[in-house]
Amino acid sequence: MMSETIQATPASSGRRAAPSALLRARAALCAEWIKLRSLRSMLVTPALAAVVCVGYADYLCWRYTQRWHTFDAASKAGFQPLDVNFNVLVIGVLFFGVLGALVVTNEYGNGLIRATLAATPQRGLILAAKTALVVLIALLSSAVICFALF
Repeated sequence: MMSETIQATPASSGRRAAPSALLRARAALCAEWIKLRSLRSMLVTPALAAVVCVGYADYLCWRYTQRWHTFDAASKAGFQPLDVNFNVLVIGVLFFGVLGALVVTNEYGNGLIRATLAATPQRGLILAAKTALVVLIALLSSAVICFALF
């Protein structure tokens, strides 16, 4: 027959279910990682921290070896080479502070923060993703630097 009756289906609300918190956190981490690895300063800052810390520690140890024969017995007995090397890590803290500042402020200079906040309006989630990435990069880089200093 030509005139078939089409039954109306109930219209859906057109909305999707909200993504889970884990999915939103993963998406925020991925987005922040993409933005972070596109920064040239993200590669330069940890590398510069490693070069400066290891180079300065090497210089200090070289200076001790050059003047070792002038030390008295008490100074020789009290010498702790690891203390000398690990005191250099204070300089590395400054470099990782610079890295943290660059991660937070890089979006404000080029206006990318507007797109970030439009995509993820939860500011706390964005801040947590940035913090997690900086902590991860700082831990990995400082582990490499500490091993080289040791």
